[in-house]
Amino acid sequence: MSGRFEESCGFYFIFGLFTFFVWMDMSFLGELSEKGISYNSSITEGLMFPVKSVKLRMQDHTTHYINLPLMDFLDEKLGISYIPGISPNLISFSHLVVAIIAGKCFSAESLCIRRLGAALFELRYQLDVLDGVVYRTQSHLKNTFVSGWGSYGYIIDAFTDTCGGIILAIGCTVYLNRFLPLMKKRKKLQDEEIGKKMFYFYNEEEEVKYSFVSRRTVNFYMVLVTIQVWLRSFFWDYYLRSYHNLLEVPIPGVPKVSKPKIYLI
Repeated sequence: MSGRFEESCGFYFIFGLFTFFVWMDMSFLGELSEKGISYNSSITEGLMFPVKSVKLRMQDHTTHYINLPLMDFLDEKLGISYIPGISPNLISFSHLVVAIIAGKCFSAESLCIRRLGAALFELRYQLDVLDGVVYRTQSHLKNTFVSGWGSYGYIIDAFTDTCGGIILAIGCTVYLNRFLPLMKKRKKLQDEEIGKKMFYFYNEEEEVKYSFVSRRTVNFYMVLVTIQVWLRSFFWDYYLRSYHNLLEVPIPGVPKVSKPKIYLI
């Protein structure tokens, strides 16, 4: 009974989240097509999305529509950016510490502790978003959302993000090496067994065998997953910088509003 209840809750949660993302995408694209990216500050208060930079448009849905607005709200209500001693770099190092604790939890035997590790890693992600919010507020760039590629803060943030991802991979690898996952194997039926299956009830479970995956296979796949995640992050950052330079860096003698039209010619 509880399993069906959890499945129903999961279905409605995913359905509601998907509907929310579709509605927000339609609102975002509607404003973008109607207002464009160049408008005066007098109408920004009436817009749902006053900022439509390349970096913002390349964010995933959860960051764009949930995490970023939530961290902006907390920073505005709690005044985090104005607390003495709080800096983006301090927050970056703090989420690295949280990632280390989460990685340790991921390697634990207890399911509750591993779930705690997942919650801590989500906290790390929220702090990663918060350091950008604090940076923009303290730099008086609240109405902008661009990459600070090459800056000191960018290097620190990239370093802590990379280390956090590696720590997560290490924690998962340690756990999978301690508790090797099972792999399902099906027994190949002989001709006479296939004939029997046609006339008698057949218990399929009798033909299923399980065996432990080797540590070598576990480590190999974890290395592949880590490389895949790193490459995805690298190319996302590379194309973000390329599109930013192409569309948002000013060209002498060319108005910003006319720049996209030039590339369409």
